[in-house]
Amino acid sequence: MPSSSPGKDLRDVESQKHKKRAAAGSPLTKYFLVVLFGASTLSLVVNNKYASTVHRHEDSNVVHSALKNFRVSDTHKMYLEQLKKVEAIGGIEAIGGTATATDPPDDESKTDDNNDNDNDDNSNNNNNDDDDSELHDPLASEKEKFGMMDEEKDDDGNGEDDGNEKEEEDNDDGDGDDTNDNNDDQQEHTIANLNCEAYGGPSNKDAKEMVYWEDIPKDALHMSPFHAEYPQNNKNNNNNKQSITQFLTFEPDAGGWNNIRMAMETVFTLAFAMGRTLVLPPHQGMYLIDKGGEKQKNKFSFDHFFHTESISNEHVGLNIITTTEFLEQCAEGKIIDADGKPIHPPQGRTDWDGAAHDELRSLKLWIREVSGENLLHWDPDNCIAAFPASNSEQDTNDLLSLPDKIEKLPGGFPQYQNYIGKPTDVDAPAMERLKEMNAGRHQLCTYTPELQQKQWLHFPCGMKTEDGDSSRLLVHFYAFLFFQDWKQDLWMKRFVRDHVRYIDEIQCAAARVVTGIRKKVSSRTKGTSKDFDTIHIRRGDFQFKETRVDATKILEQLKKVLSDDTTLYIATDERDKSFFKPITNHYPQVLFLDDLLTEIEGINTNYYGMIDQLVASRGKNFFGCWFSTFTGYINRLRGYYADDNALPGYEQGIIQSYYYAMPDRFDHMKEFWPIKKQFYAREFPASWRLIDSSI
Repeated sequence: MPSSSPGKDLRDVESQKHKKRAAAGSPLTKYFLVVLFGASTLSLVVNNKYASTVHRHEDSNVVHSALKNFRVSDTHKMYLEQLKKVEAIGGIEAIGGTATATDPPDDESKTDDNNDNDNDDNSNNNNNDDDDSELHDPLASEKEKFGMMDEEKDDDGNGEDDGNEKEEEDNDDGDGDDTNDNNDDQQEHTIANLNCEAYGGPSNKDAKEMVYWEDIPKDALHMSPFHAEYPQNNKNNNNNKQSITQFLTFEPDAGGWNNIRMAMETVFTLAFAMGRTLVLPPHQGMYLIDKGGEKQKNKFSFDHFFHTESISNEHVGLNIITTTEFLEQCAEGKIIDADGKPIHPPQGRTDWDGAAHDELRSLKLWIREVSGENLLHWDPDNCIAAFPASNSEQDTNDLLSLPDKIEKLPGGFPQYQNYIGKPTDVDAPAMERLKEMNAGRHQLCTYTPELQQKQWLHFPCGMKTEDGDSSRLLVHFYAFLFFQDWKQDLWMKRFVRDHVRYIDEIQCAAARVVTGIRKKVSSRTKGTSKDFDTIHIRRGDFQFKETRVDATKILEQLKKVLSDDTTLYIATDERDKSFFKPITNHYPQVLFLDDLLTEIEGINTNYYGMIDQLVASRGKNFFGCWFSTFTGYINRLRGYYADDNALPGYEQGIIQSYYYAMPDRFDHMKEFWPIKKQFYAREFPASWRLIDSSI
């Protein structure tokens, strides 16, 4: 049965989030962490030479060539080889939080069971001094080879309120120090940092406010048990391992940006869970973010919104390539069909970036026809994408048996209402966690051995299924993917929080707007406050008429929570400002993005919606629109902040947010709600609640 609150042990862990973790662990572990950090540092420096921030390049061919050159660099290969060496010596935590089962040599090795309380739980603790001494020279040699520094960085990733703990040594990461490093031009972008100097500010001190993500180096070791390079598969001569590079392609959602983003996150996590190389779609126009014509860029891929090159480079278990890179491999005969015959690019063409709609349609149909399988039966409304803790037959069978076991319990699968205000512990057994997230889905869609051996899988959008529906991944990643191992589940949620975030240009633009708002508030209140409240009012083409209420009714809801003298920032797609007159007449200071355009001068206007989201996420109180995925993402960002700063109610995922329409939903975010249909209508605490508990 679900418990009324998280376990005491997890509360203790979370209450210590802002204290440095003790550096307990074996010398081997410490040496390995030094090697890991140094290898990552060098890889980032090398990548700076070959992979400038993708979204700033108009010439996509330059980007494709640069990224491809880096991904096959000797440095990256050496890093993977070193990872294998350390795994062979004593075992690493190759999957986010699950210790690899290795046999200790003789009786001299001993596993450290207290791995939740230190920063080295990715290694077996070898207590034999002789063994550690023997390992010193090889690791030191690798350290020298990679150009390592002597100091170890604190790797707990959450020593400061913003979740970013590299400040005092770098002065380049949004740490509150206005001094800038002189070597920024030579340093490669890292997702953990936010330095706005190159984007026109604000200062690092002001930019720090936007940082909700954390830097957890050991998370970069995550590798799916289905990955071809997974060390344990090689040691066990696993016959089910993927023996060739596997690819996953997908079609962007056809809806608005936040539907597109939501489906993209799901595909990102599926690629990681499957151990497959993710292929990004070509640059193309996207619904409602295609403004500009010749004046500004208006055809995009996901590398224009997220640091996909850094995501790929920073993770051992994930590789991300472009469609051009993929089709170049087809041209070289490296992609084969079920009969072993090479698959050649359509019309002999490899570069489809910016192609006309009709041309992209022909590419889409070609992919559907020649890919190994269109995963139409992976329907998030009808099944849960379930992944076993390992690639063993035992774990797979145990996972597949869960639905039948639940069905045989008195009452079968429980209703979601059973869990309102009563979340299941994040470290609960798989059966209990599956019962909470089932949302009326009693089937698992599994990554079968047959699928594992197919070189190329594809997720189409809008393709007719056998039951007459259209395929679509309109679902939050955490509402679709289920992991038998709770630590893998929390790892994946951290991966999205810490790495799948908007590019620095967008983050810094939002930081300038937030700074501007706080200055206006301070001026109006004569320095007594800098707080402001926010609301997202969705109108435009929104199909849900029950949310289209007039401003007088919206004001009635606002007055239940907000003080009459607050500054209110409104994020909206309503262009007629007269609509807001009841609100602007009531509050002394009401601001729109239009009022702060000087802060974002020169920014691509297609980024404005994303900037609005980030600004709205920083309000003391927030009101949003039910059914809006735009509002939903704001609430998830607020959840990350609340969990990171242990705000009141964080143990149940509670945030200071409300809904202005549909009165019965007014304060849903003030109570824990489990995942339920319609998935897209809101975000759920499962995505941010206690997700650092497995560290």
